[in-house]
Amino acid sequence: MLATDRLNLRNWIASDYAPFYGLNSDPETMRYFPSVYSKVQSDRLADKCRAPINKRGWGLWAVCKKTIGRLLVLSGYISLILICPAPLV
Repeated sequence: MLATDRLNLRNWIASDYAPFYGLNSDPETMRYFPSVYSKVQSDRLADKCRAPINKRGWGLWAVCKKTIGRLLVLSGYISLILICPAPLV
């Protein structure tokens, strides 16, 4: 886990999935995405965020405010190999 004075950046836990779906299903939040996500799509994305952290120790962390302990957003690093497995030539 990484921490600041106000925030914790940590791996995903089961209780993060509901607020993450709340973000992903909100039309205003998702206005620059092709569409809002279903619960299944949102949960799959959270699983995809969780797996690299379990494997490598880094990835897209759940960002939580310390005073409430609830997911606010995600932040971190991703590997281009995860997004684009083909050579970039």
